[in-house]
Amino acid sequence: SMLALLAEHDMRIPIGYALFFPQRMHTNFKKLDLEKIKQLNFAKPNPQVFKALVLARQAANAKTSVATVLNAANEIARNAFLQDQISFLAIADIVEKVMNAHTPVDVQDIGQIVEIDAWSRMHAQKIIDEM
Repeated sequence: SMLALLAEHDMRIPIGYALFFPQRMHTNFKKLDLEKIKQLNFAKPNPQVFKALVLARQAANAKTSVATVLNAANEIARNAFLQDQISFLAIADIVEKVMNAHTPVDVQDIGQIVEIDAWSRMHAQKIIDEM
């Protein structure tokens, strides 16, 4: 047997989970109509197409400062995309460049995270400015 959480596309759901964890907030979001969908198809993600997924897995598996770098660089690149400064596909390229330029460290305290976050943001912005 399998357990799946299926819902309409709505970022309020994961945001609500994050904000209220471990409790669940009551919502009145639109329910997923499986009769309307009729069929679900699953496929292994193509790493060439879903480059950001590969980067996220690398960051998660590293168990070091890499996740901070990924998050900070992604925020800067996403904002540049939303301001029409870069293409959507450039987001993952920028994040990858920042991740590759970073030397991973075992994080000891919040001060380190703040420094790594700031460095990552500046480095991502520099890459964008040079594009």
